[in-house]
Amino acid sequence: MKEQAIHELELREDVNVSRVGTEDDEVTCVGSSEPHKLGPIDKWTRAIDPKATKSESLKQQKLNKELWKQRTHEVHKYIARWAYTHAIPFNACDNDEFKQMCEAIGYFVSSKEMSDVSHTSEVIFELVDKAIEDIGPDDVVQVVTDNASNNMGAKKLLLEKRPNIFWTSCATHTINLMLQGISNMPRFKKDVKLCLSVFEPLVKVLCLVDGDVKPSMGFIYGELLKAKREIKEAYGNVQSRYNKVIAIIDKKMKGRLDSPLHLTAYLLNPYYSYGNPSIFDDATITVGFMSYVETFYHHDEDKQDQAVNTELDKFHNRE
Repeated sequence: MKEQAIHELELREDVNVSRVGTEDDEVTCVGSSEPHKLGPIDKWTRAIDPKATKSESLKQQKLNKELWKQRTHEVHKYIARWAYTHAIPFNACDNDEFKQMCEAIGYFVSSKEMSDVSHTSEVIFELVDKAIEDIGPDDVVQVVTDNASNNMGAKKLLLEKRPNIFWTSCATHTINLMLQGISNMPRFKKDVKLCLSVFEPLVKVLCLVDGDVKPSMGFIYGELLKAKREIKEAYGNVQSRYNKVIAIIDKKMKGRLDSPLHLTAYLLNPYYSYGNPSIFDDATITVGFMSYVETFYHHDEDKQDQAVNTELDKFHNRE
């Protein structure tokens, strides 16, 4: 097994596909034989080409687009080599199953064999930080992991280096912990009907966050509030009966699924805030929104002020 893992690692390291937007990107400028390192401005500009027509010269071009063409060509070469080596007809790459396979693979930016490495907070932080750097720090808003202590340690390290990026807990894992905690209560082993009435609202939220039908971030907090209301109704809205169940949900939810990011997504989802305008006056929600803005626009007080005092009002007034 170890030899196989080493062999697979060597194979993966042997793959050479251009990274887009890294420091290694170079282009040759028109009128110069010297390569030019791509900086932030270069990614939004087009080199002057004396052979270009008047209409072409007026068009702005994203340099990243050209670099992605190169990267795509390199990936195609690996696919072609695999098909040729194993005598697979090239038209096999044109069927729907192959396209779905590529789509599934595309969900992963990268992966790393870590079975022989201690999963310390420092190791996890370095891996996550490198992935953020590869993607581009300006394109990353959120990191999602489970609630293991080493992940939470990595979260603190990332916060020190990148204070404008959110690190949140996996919603699926957190809701599973809620269900597990509730199922351990003695009364649930005796009352199947009550068990189903309490579990159903949470399972609906679990299906929402664990599915691929639509982005769930804007619905997690709102649907958990709804689930809590339905659970209280299952107990006849008698506080002494539902207290323990709600306490378990609140305990697992706190600091995980009620973060400033979740609260802001809830506030800015018209499904909730336009349907119930009182959300704009909810102190918990507004404080969460301001905390989100302070993080997202870290050290940029002008944008913070604009988001809180101008943009939110426009959204509230449906402008």
